[in-house]
Amino acid sequence: MKMKLQRAPAGLPLVLALMVSLGIAGCQRRAPVNTQRSPVSSTEAIQLNNRGVAEMNRGKAAEALELFRQAWRRDSSLFPARLNEGIALLNTQQFDEAREVLLDATHRQPDSARAWYNLGILYRNTAQPDAAIEAFQQATRIDPGDADALYFMGQLNAQVMRYEQAITWYERCLALDGFHVSAEFGLARAYQLSGNDDAARKHLDRFDQLTQSKLGKPISLTYGEQGPYSTAEPVAGEATAPAQFGVRFSSAAEQSGLRFEPRMQPDHPDHILPLLGAGACFIDFDKDGRSDLLLLGGMRGVVLYRNAGGGQFTDVSERAGFNAAGITGETLECTEGD
Repeated sequence: MKMKLQRAPAGLPLVLALMVSLGIAGCQRRAPVNTQRSPVSSTEAIQLNNRGVAEMNRGKAAEALELFRQAWRRDSSLFPARLNEGIALLNTQQFDEAREVLLDATHRQPDSARAWYNLGILYRNTAQPDAAIEAFQQATRIDPGDADALYFMGQLNAQVMRYEQAITWYERCLALDGFHVSAEFGLARAYQLSGNDDAARKHLDRFDQLTQSKLGKPISLTYGEQGPYSTAEPVAGEATAPAQFGVRFSSAAEQSGLRFEPRMQPDHPDHILPLLGAGACFIDFDKDGRSDLLLLGGMRGVVLYRNAGGGQFTDVSERAGFNAAGITGETLECTEGD
C-alpha cells in the first residue's frame, strides 16, 4: 500500500499544515546588513533607505516604496535603495515593474545574492519555475551557505518533476539547517514521488517530530518570512538616523477624569493576583466609534471609563453592571472580542 504524505501530524494546526504543504516553513537567519557604503552616498539617501526598511518591517510596503524611490533619486550610487525598490514592488504585487527593477539590480551588481534571490521569488510567484531555478541557482553560487535558497531549488525542481535533483537540493539544505521543516516535508514528498517509500517515511517522521516539538519555525507567504534575503536591505553608516531629541511625558489622568488606584496588597496571604499588577483593555462598549477604557485589579474592582471625546473619560462602571451586589473576586486581565 502506498502511503500518503498529505496528512497533518497530530497537534499541527490546519494553517501550518497548509503552509508546509505549500513549502513555506523553515528557520530564519538574521538579514544581512550592507556595510559597503559608497563614498558619495549621501546621509539623506541612507536615512530614506533605512526608513523604507522600517516601513517594510511595519507591513507598509507602499510607503516604503516611495521612500526607496526618493533615496534612489537623491543618490543613484546607493545600490540597496534600487534593490529595495524591487523588493517593495514585489511585495505590492506589481510584478512587471518589480521584474524590471530586479533585473536592473542583477545587472548593476551581478554578485548580489539578495537581488537574484528576490528575482527567483518573483519568477516562482508568477509560475515561471525554470526562470526561478536559474535565479536561485545564481543566489546559491554567490552564497552557498543560505539554506533557504537551497530549499527553493529543491521545491522548484520537484515542481517540474525533477525529483532526483530536488532530493539533492533538499539534502544540501538540511545539511546546513537540520530544523528546516519545509525541506523535510519536501524531501519526503520527493522520495515518495520517486518511488522510495522507506526514505519518504523516514523524513515524514522527522517532519512530524519537528512540527510537534516546535523546533522548526513555520513561516508564511508574508513579507520577511521567505528567508533573510527576501527582506529589504538596510545600510550601515554614520548618521543614518535623525539627531536625538528629548521626549518628556506627563500624566494627564486626573484632567481626563481617570482615577484608578491599583490594589497593591493582597487581602489574604495566599492571594498572588494583587502582586501581579493591574490589567486594562481598550474597548468600544457603546459603539460610538471611540475607545473606552476598562481597568482591572484596582481597589474598586472593575472600572469602566467611557470616552466622552476631547480627552475626557467618565466612570460608567455602575451603568455597565460591574461591581454589582453579589459579584466578588479578583481580576487581573481582560480580552476584547466581537
